[in-house]
Amino acid sequence: DRMVERIAPLEYDTFLAKVIEGSENVILPVSFFHRDVTIDLDENRNEILQANSLNLAGREEGAVVPFANVVEMPTELFSKSAAGLGHISFGTDTDGKIRREMLFYEYDGFLYPSYALATAAMALGIAPSDISVTLGKEMRLGPYVVPLSKDSSARIRFKGPRGVFPVYSFYNMLIMANTPEKAKDIFKDKIVLFSTSASGLAPLFSTPVDSSL
Repeated sequence: DRMVERIAPLEYDTFLAKVIEGSENVILPVSFFHRDVTIDLDENRNEILQANSLNLAGREEGAVVPFANVVEMPTELFSKSAAGLGHISFGTDTDGKIRREMLFYEYDGFLYPSYALATAAMALGIAPSDISVTLGKEMRLGPYVVPLSKDSSARIRFKGPRGVFPVYSFYNMLIMANTPEKAKDIFKDKIVLFSTSASGLAPLFSTPVDSSL
């Protein structure tokens, strides 16, 4: 019985990895940090991470970008199954509120996109290899050219406070499993974000439109 208990979670992970891979549109999050001690990734996950890096075409004088020497990312099983990776490391203003998106993070000589940027590129059908960045000047996403500030951040245009986007609980999704056509109508051609919501588990951020978004 104890052996079965140990094997079962691994089987669930394998099943979930197959679902992620089969979907072909799942972006998983990574977190970058700058700490006193550098912790290197294992070789396999490092290769997976580098496959999601952007083309660094140049750097204008005075341009800066957040630098990290530590990264936390999903297991190799999940990371290699995902269609892409994007960082969820946020920076706050002096009053503790989040107003800007850090579009890139530099780690081990490579440039990585934010989760929002990776998701937008996926929705536009643009691969990381087709994104070229000149820090402090511009970012080219396929046919699109986006001007960049010296710190390569982007001001967030908040849609509104908590609740402005529809939220569906895990229970709601179980109910929808019995009505797949309804679920298809709701989620077709939409960007869907998955997160915990239980008190104490979900990360809360202070923003100009909501103090605990």
